Amino acid sequence: MSRSRCGQSLPRCPLKLTSDCSGTIRARKVRCQPRHVILQPVLNTTAKAINTAAIDLFFKHGYEAATLRDVADKVGLKVASLYNYIASKQELLFAIMYDVMEDLRRDVEAAVAGQTDPVERLSAAVRTHVRFHASRTKEVFVGNSELRSLTPKNRVKVIRQRDEYEALFRDLIQAGSAAGAFHVDDVKVATFAILAMCTGPSTWFSPRGRLSVADLGDLYTDLALRLLEAPSARASTNGRAPAALPSHAS
Repeated sequence: MSRSRCGQSLPRCPLKLTSDCSGTIRARKVRCQPRHVILQPVLNTTAKAINTAAIDLFFKHGYEAATLRDVADKVGLKVASLYNYIASKQELLFAIMYDVMEDLRRDVEAAVAGQTDPVERLSAAVRTHVRFHASRTKEVFVGNSELRSLTPKNRVKVIRQRDEYEALFRDLIQAGSAAGAFHVDDVKVATFAILAMCTGPSTWFSPRGRLSVADLGDLYTDLALRLLEAPSARASTNGRAPAALPSHAS
């Protein structure tokens, strides 16, 4: 048996016996799949488990208090084995924070891409932002609370991501203001206010409460548009009346 770089045993390529016209038996190797094809599902599954465990531990205990031994124990690995998947605890934190911002940006850009009206574009962005933060609360919490724990180099990268994301919302509000759809005295302050408000659900929302993630997104969209003195999101969405909120909400 041969071994991969992560210490897993891999079978050697099997031999196939053949005979020629004289009856002589010859052995030849059968071509094996490349090692990365064999290992990739295993690596992906374990890497995801490590990432999930780290998010949970950083969320519950904070980056400084959580250790790689805690992560290893949670996924059933030895500490030394973690280094087959990550370089350090710092790299793990950076990956979590970077990836959640990338996912958020992609989701919002995709939601906005299909809209042309300024009010609908901002509505789609706000609704997506709120639903994302209500659905991925642990990752968002880690991203918002552990910026101080990043190395200066990694912190610069994440701050750049945030600046670009903020600019996306600022451009949407500016475009709506220029079109006369919004009434805003200070676009930059309005952007900060809306992002701060719409990020809030990540600290308190529970799927066991009276509101669904979709309900929450609609409510916050309406609040954001009221702040900008724009038509109500729910009243202006393709002319459809808003769905009634569930009576069991708490």
